Amino acid sequence: MRLLAADVLQEQVGAPGAEDPAHLVLHQQVGLRRAVRADTATAALAGACDGRLDVGTLVVAVQQLLGVEPGVDGGSVAEVLDRVRDLVEAGVLLPPV
Repeated sequence: MRLLAADVLQEQVGAPGAEDPAHLVLHQQVGLRRAVRADTATAALAGACDGRLDVGTLVVAVQQLLGVEPGVDGGSVAEVLDRVRDLVEAGVLLPPV
C-alpha cells in the first residue's frame, strides 16, 4: 500500500477534453521539490493511492477504467510497477502511516 504525499501537485497541459494531456508532471512542493513526468495511467494510479488498497489492485482498476489492455501501450504490470518505483524513489508516493 502506498500513499500520495500531501505536497504533490499535478501539472497538465493539453487540449480541453483530450483523453491524454500532452504534458503531465507530478511536482513536490516541499523538500527537494522533485518533478516526475507521468502518463495518464501513472497519474491516475498516484491519485488513487490513499493507503487503503494495494498497488496491484489499483493497477488493475486503473487499467480497466482507461480501457488499457495489460501488456499493450505500456500497460504491463511490470512496466507500471517500474513507474511506481520511480514515484516512491522521488518521494511522490509514501508508505501509509
